[in-house]
Amino acid sequence: MGILNSSSSTSRYRGFEYYKSKKVVSFNKINDDEFEGTVLGSYNNHYDVIINNKHPRKSSCNCPHASGSRIICKHMVALFFEAYPNDLKKYVKEMQSQYYEVKAELDKLERKKDTQYKQVKAYVDSLSIQQLKTQLINYMLDVDDEENEYEDDLYAQLAYYEEFADVKFDVPDNVKLKLSTVVDGFESLDQFNTIYINIKTNEIIEINPMFDAEYNDDIYFQIEDNKDDYIMLPSQYELNNYNLLTDFVDIKIEDIEIQRKFYEIISGKHAFSNFKRLVNYYNLTDTWYKFKKNAYAKKARDFLYDNDVEFINDL
Repeated sequence: MGILNSSSSTSRYRGFEYYKSKKVVSFNKINDDEFEGTVLGSYNNHYDVIINNKHPRKSSCNCPHASGSRIICKHMVALFFEAYPNDLKKYVKEMQSQYYEVKAELDKLERKKDTQYKQVKAYVDSLSIQQLKTQLINYMLDVDDEENEYEDDLYAQLAYYEEFADVKFDVPDNVKLKLSTVVDGFESLDQFNTIYINIKTNEIIEINPMFDAEYNDDIYFQIEDNKDDYIMLPSQYELNNYNLLTDFVDIKIEDIEIQRKFYEIISGKHAFSNFKRLVNYYNLTDTWYKFKKNAYAKKARDFLYDNDVEFINDL
């Protein structure tokens, strides 16, 4: 089960803080699954720690929290991170992903509030009595308790994950895959094709039933013979690009009447082609492509994290 899976979220979080603060002052390998070491406590107390990653409950620490119990404490987790750098990297990436998701949700809320304010203010400014204007703004911007609680919860989550936001790992010299290549691959997807990327050369390869069958077979066998060099991107369906349309309308279009027109268009048939026509009509093409590029960058980063693929973030 492992040390991390056997520990509480608090112990993992505090253990990472201890590791990051260099409180692991010594450690030795006993065997492939066991390590022993000394970890500094809150008041510079020295705690003797032994971890057994194969049998976590056999681990021990003489701190007050874990002494005489089978609890996985923060000192054990700190020693684990020192002993298992790959697991440390995976844990940090998971926490970073959570941080960016929460931050994106908060940014969306802030944009929504800003849009509401502009719309309400424009209406109120058309009135003549200043006092009525002020009262009306305050009334229309009033947020219910449920939404306030949701926003407070998001800020609490953001503060929790912020510990991991600035952690950077050196990219190994043998890593060549660029994040921008995966984004370009996403943009090459359609409802028929399959996209592969060579992680060593950044070559984007397409297999499409519309292509010559012999060509597709040659490409397929080339990939099969060098499986470790290729990753297959999710399909256009798995990317769920329809959500990009609704997010764009929510975030980038402030005018309520124009929003309504967009929602009517994308709720019917040929949503994507009609959406593009309306984007062109309102001169939003550059805004749309920048928004889609940023959204694809997040999807690409999450895809690579989920599949444990090392990459160079060149965006």
